[in-house]
Amino acid sequence: MKLSQPKSARIINRCRVLCELRGKNNLSKSELARILELNKVSTGEIVEELVAQGLVRETGKLEVSNGRRPTTLEIVKDSRFVLCIDIGSRNISVALCNLLGETVRFERFPCNTDCKVEEFCADILKSCVRTMKLVQPEQILGAGIIIAGNIG
Repeated sequence: MKLSQPKSARIINRCRVLCELRGKNNLSKSELARILELNKVSTGEIVEELVAQGLVRETGKLEVSNGRRPTTLEIVKDSRFVLCIDIGSRNISVALCNLLGETVRFERFPCNTDCKVEEFCADILKSCVRTMKLVQPEQILGAGIIIAGNIG
């Protein structure tokens, strides 16, 4: 990713908006702009894009003493998921997590080091397929893999 490119900056700011919304409920676009030190127009465009993709929704209006009532935002936690795979020395864990980091499904099984590499990988893939059947394929954002130790 070339950080000097406007597209890269937009991707980074989009992630910043999602992270801020993940940590706090009932933020408005103007509050997000202030917290992230972005201009209101850019923040509004990012939020509108996230709403159009179904990742964020408008939840209501804030009560204020004067002026326009700002619209609050929240993450649609079950709109997308991440597959998490932890290959340890004794166990393999496969989890499916929503956008808030909550575990939707978790599976752990012993690490069989006495088998062929193909069988070892097939066991992991079978667990991933079982886990992914809970959601639509387009809802999977990606996978994160953790491997303990050296790989030979």
